[in-house]
Amino acid sequence: KLDVRIESFFYQKRQHFCLRDIFFTMRSGESLGIIGTSGSGKSTLLNLIVGNLHPTAGHIILSPSNRELRSTEVSLVSQESHLF
Repeated sequence: KLDVRIESFFYQKRQHFCLRDIFFTMRSGESLGIIGTSGSGKSTLLNLIVGNLHPTAGHIILSPSNRELRSTEVSLVSQESHLF
């Protein structure tokens, strides 16, 4: 299962929190839909989950091994994709 506990996240250039108090657990085989208006933090949340960003406070842990996700365990196609 994936335990997401994001107490807070903010970008260094901004003085306000981008995300705050996000807590959920996902089990194998479950799906999650993330919806919201433009600029509400959907992409930021996904980047936190896959490890491209790190919470200012809180953690994202893969249980029961009690470790962070590895890049080989998750896929993300960003809205800012780059092909090489």
